[in-house]
Amino acid sequence: MNVKNSSETLRNRAVGMIIGGMVQKDVAKTLEKPLRTIQRWWARNRRGQDLGHKVGAGRPKTITREVKIVISKSLGKICQSTRKIAIKLKRKGYGISKSTVHRYLKETIGATAYKRPKIPKLTEKQRENRLNFCIERENWNLDEWKRVLWSDESPYELFHPSSAQNDRVWSTDSSKVPPREVIKKPAKSDGLGHYELSWPLRITFRSS
Repeated sequence: MNVKNSSETLRNRAVGMIIGGMVQKDVAKTLEKPLRTIQRWWARNRRGQDLGHKVGAGRPKTITREVKIVISKSLGKICQSTRKIAIKLKRKGYGISKSTVHRYLKETIGATAYKRPKIPKLTEKQRENRLNFCIERENWNLDEWKRVLWSDESPYELFHPSSAQNDRVWSTDSSKVPPREVIKKPAKSDGLGHYELSWPLRITFRSS
């Protein structure tokens, strides 16, 4: 325990016990303080220094009110890694490391770096087609579904997916994390620079 966590009365008592003839080790044991703390108090007394709290002692805090606001505003936003937040703060004149940002987000705010959930990237027409498909076949029985042959294609990938490891969102609630739209069946190429978008699903009906 350091000097700041002890009252001035306790420090004066420790010094008085030493002046009274008690060794510093026994003083530390009696007051349940580290020996190093008792030695520091005694040294200050011998130098004639006040045993009260030093005003402004210690390293200034790097997490100021302005820094807290900047970090808090990053919650729920995409592409806001601790490294990018630290760079943003340094450009504003605050010497904050990404480790400091990470500790504040984790330990003070209680936030977690979530991976963004994936959802299909669909047009309004595709959404409408999917809904109509389900509505039209809502009451189909097993025999009717047996007449459907499900098939698929293997198109070339055009839209390279982003790194899920780096694409994280800091938030205190996973439900507030914005999803990431992904194309289930990306555009395919014919090798000549022409592209066409393949349907997410193709079905073929067989006659009974």
